[in-house]
Amino acid sequence: MTLDMIEDFVSLGIPENLTVEYKKQGDKPVEAVAALANTYGGIVLIGVAEDSGTRGVPTAVVGVNRKEKEKLVNQMATGYDPPWTPEVIEVPLREADKVVLVVRIDQDLVPAPIVTDGSILVRLDGRNVKANRQMMAAMLRQAEAVEPGLGLQRRNATRSPGSHWPVDAANPDAARPDLQLRAVTSVALPRGKHRDRLPSGIGGKMLLPLTQSKLRDVIQNFSDSPLRQGTGWKVHRITSRTIEFRLHDKGIGGRESVQPQGRVVVDVNGGFLEVIADISLWPRGGPLAWLAVQVAFLRLVPAVADVLLPAAVAAVTGPVTLPPPPVEIHLSNEKFAGEVVRIEKSIDLSPLGARTGSNRSTLGRAGEVVDETLIKDGDWTPAVLDALTTMTMDWGYA
Repeated sequence: MTLDMIEDFVSLGIPENLTVEYKKQGDKPVEAVAALANTYGGIVLIGVAEDSGTRGVPTAVVGVNRKEKEKLVNQMATGYDPPWTPEVIEVPLREADKVVLVVRIDQDLVPAPIVTDGSILVRLDGRNVKANRQMMAAMLRQAEAVEPGLGLQRRNATRSPGSHWPVDAANPDAARPDLQLRAVTSVALPRGKHRDRLPSGIGGKMLLPLTQSKLRDVIQNFSDSPLRQGTGWKVHRITSRTIEFRLHDKGIGGRESVQPQGRVVVDVNGGFLEVIADISLWPRGGPLAWLAVQVAFLRLVPAVADVLLPAAVAAVTGPVTLPPPPVEIHLSNEKFAGEVVRIEKSIDLSPLGARTGSNRSTLGRAGEVVDETLIKDGDWTPAVLDALTTMTMDWGYA
């Protein structure tokens, strides 16, 4: 992390969102860190001024006194329950005795929920609020969950999507894709309609929206051979809280192949409903074009946010009007447990230019939160492209 990188980031004018917050000296950074830790993780930049007329938009790197780092670390070490301290990077300014403090919160390493001053803070879009009773109950239940990744607070942009595929004991590598694209979204159910169980008949109610989502068409575009006639979504697994649909290609003799091409999961828990959609790929003709991956995400995100999530909510509570939901996108090249294959093996990244970063491990997977404030008239394109740009910057591409 360098000063040039921070200045370039601030110059983009990216407003505060679910994973980014700017603070000046004395702006209660401890609360901001706790809120991000309890939600998606992210970064807090301390020493960045904001536009007084447009709250949350950075305007300049002003820095703080060097002693602020020790003060901040001490406050976090003594003020959080359970005790926890994230990584704090000190970036010197060109002026003497001034630094920018970069607090990086990896949600996988947080002993959530973090309590500060007797409250559990969570992150909404650009602001920190106290969790209500339902949110706290959900966080505590999810912290104890046996199967992570299917609850709002357990999701984050660093977890590999490949880790959620079950292993076939007879053929342990068959269900693990070479490359997997994922979109995840969730919503708090309306007050008075909280449920901890899925209603009967939800499988039939979701099959039409699955067809309308056109995810099958997206998968078709990546297939080496056309999906055979009759290939469609089927219920693979259902419990009281979770239903999983899979799209298999037809194998020889009309049998389903062991490699699912697509997967959609609907999960309800603690007043929250979550939808996960995966596209799984086994590239055989060389690396995919980066443009093709971008197009896939541009179709995947609206399918999940605008079609599948509203349909799932309607099936659980009845039709309701939803604002643009928070969405995460993930990309993983984890073929099977214990071995991470570099993404360049499956995607042609040459259009991105030369890498400038030194962290080579990040090229096995990536994830990013889509900034819903960039959505204009229902068009997700600017928000998705912005998230993909941030993802490539994390890989070290300028």
